[in-house]
Parts: sequence; C-alpha cells; structure tokens
Amino acid sequence: MNLTTICSLPEQNIRRMQFKERDCDCLFKIMVDTVRLNLIGLNVKFSPDVVKAASIWNFPVSKAANYSSLEDEINIEDISL
Repeated sequence: MNLTTICSLPEQNIRRMQFKERDCDCLFKIMVDTVRLNLIGLNVKFSPDVVKAASIWNFPVSKAANYSSLEDEINIEDISL
C-alpha cells in the first residue's frame, strides 16, 4: 500500500509546508480504516472465515448471507411432523 492511498497529496503537502507531523497512532488508525473500507467493498461468499473477519475488522455481513447460514444449521431430518 503506498502513501497516496493513505492520505491525499494536497493534504500531505499542506502538512509538509506547515511542518506538522502525524504520530504513529494516527497513521496506524488511518491505515486500519483504509483496509477496513476496502474490505467492506468486497463481495464475498458467506463462510465462518468471513464471519471471523467481519468481527475482527468490524464490517457488516449481509442479511442474505446470515439467512443462508441459518439454513445450513437447520437439519431437515431433525424436524418431525
């Protein structure tokens, strides 16, 4: 990932001219947010790994995907009429 994806060039130039710096925590937060937003934009099939990644990176999983997981958990053979 290059720096231009983390911050815009005009903003970077303004910081350089004003002799302002970012601390490591601020830069880390920007990188994490950038990765998180890129993950949100992906279309992925629902799986346990997707649920795990969604909980780690704090991004939503579609309701349709949740519904398909519920169908997998229900065994039709266990239902007696």
